[in-house]
Amino acid sequence: MVRKKYVLASVSFILSFLFHPWSPVFAITSLLFWKARQLSEFFRSSIIRKIAINEYVLAIILGVASVVFIKIGIKLGLPYFTTYFHIDISKELFRTAAPVKLALVGAVLIFTEMIAGRQNREQLIDPISLRRCFLIFLAPLVIYPEIFSRLFLFYFAAELIYLVWALGHPNRRMQLSGCVVFLSYSLAINALNILLDKDWQEIMLYG
Repeated sequence: MVRKKYVLASVSFILSFLFHPWSPVFAITSLLFWKARQLSEFFRSSIIRKIAINEYVLAIILGVASVVFIKIGIKLGLPYFTTYFHIDISKELFRTAAPVKLALVGAVLIFTEMIAGRQNREQLIDPISLRRCFLIFLAPLVIYPEIFSRLFLFYFAAELIYLVWALGHPNRRMQLSGCVVFLSYSLAINALNILLDKDWQEIMLYG
């Protein structure tokens, strides 16, 4: 039975590449967060170790390491880094600035978790922890708007897992949290930027 699960997981991992080239990276990163969470649970008797070894610390380390890796690539003048990672079209009419996007998504996460309240952690993949980890991981990359926007698909994938899990949860507050997540994405800021110009944001903020 266990062997069949490993075979199914391996086949799914390979086929995910056909869906999107970065899908295996999402799977591997999720697995790393899961393993870090297992270690945290293992060291739960030691508060210091539990604080130092957990999935959120790993997310910070991976995020910062990604920024350092990109900076080294740019410093060495590698073609892929000097061209792709300098792309910034966030000022275009149809784009939303990366810090604004991060703040809005972060606000949705905090608000929906306040609605859900404290919940028992799942034994296997914990959707609550997973989406937190990916948001923390992506936060340092906000200084590279284009790569941040592209890798934000990781967070949206984790958010989708959370959405499906929350809507099927027996707890009503968790179900409401899932509904709010779903409704929050009905507002497409990029579409508003095209239809109303970016001035609509300043009008709402400053009148």
